[in-house]
Amino acid sequence: MLETLVLHEPLESRNAFFAWLVVETFLNTNGQYMHYAPEEALALVIRVKHTGAAVQEIATQLRVWSTA
Repeated sequence: MLETLVLHEPLESRNAFFAWLVVETFLNTNGQYMHYAPEEALALVIRVKHTGAAVQEIATQLRVWSTA
């Protein structure tokens, strides 16, 4: 979801912020809460956008930040 929203930019602006909010809301709705520094979340989104971070890398990072 994060990769798709960041790369395809469905909104006119603020796509990175929107993508992050969608991912966090989805995880929260499913009982996963994330603890992270905002700078780290931004760095992940930037990696996805500019270096094409692999889905496995994204999933691994989200698991590190997630708690049930």
